[in-house]
Amino acid sequence: MKKVWVMINKTLFKIIVLFPLFFILSCSNNSNDQVMEKVGAQIDSGFELPNLDGQEVNISNYKGKYILINFWATWCKPCVRELPSLENLQSNFNAENFEIIAIHIGQTKDQVRSFLIEQGITLNVLIDEDITLSNWMVEAIPTTFLVNKEGIVEYRYVGEKDWGSESVISFIQSKIN
Repeated sequence: MKKVWVMINKTLFKIIVLFPLFFILSCSNNSNDQVMEKVGAQIDSGFELPNLDGQEVNISNYKGKYILINFWATWCKPCVRELPSLENLQSNFNAENFEIIAIHIGQTKDQVRSFLIEQGITLNVLIDEDITLSNWMVEAIPTTFLVNKEGIVEYRYVGEKDWGSESVISFIQSKIN
């Protein structure tokens, strides 16, 4: 009986203390002035997630254009604060050459859709309810990747960023051209 009680206490400790601590610490508020760090890794061409309409979208559908992939969640304050700047960034580029994909982690499409409508956000959003972050080596959110036309992850940035700033727009413009 004592063993069972110890196991229950350990489980409760994990749920009450460690789980919330993970979510608090996993939100990054990086204030680094660097635009993005160089990576150079091939993405999994089979990576597929549903959009808000429930249709599966394969990341390879975007081959031939640069894509900025942003991992975020509604409960992550830095993530939510940077969403308008991601919209601003998208408005500076032609969708034929560059697109932003915001991958939401951990909630259903209906929950995310309601949040986006409430916030007035119109970004292209995919839903990752199962939190498959390990495929992308995401350790904290928001984390953002710039993927080139050949499907190579060229750059990564961890933390909140003003994606609509002149330096970011110039940086991405220099990569696209």
